[in-house]
Amino acid sequence: MEPFNTLGYLDPGSGSLLLQALVGGGAGLVVFGKYIWDAVRRTFAAPSPLDDLSR
Repeated sequence: MEPFNTLGYLDPGSGSLLLQALVGGGAGLVVFGKYIWDAVRRTFAAPSPLDDLSR
């Protein structure tokens, strides 16, 4: 067996950890993006008539 072939081996535990990190990071990016999008939308949105009723 040639040494460079064994360097790319991922055991099931490491592969599972890597997959979990990628999925968790992707979910975190989605939530962060939604938060930023809502903040930008609120900044540039016209004031709602309901805003005056809450005062």
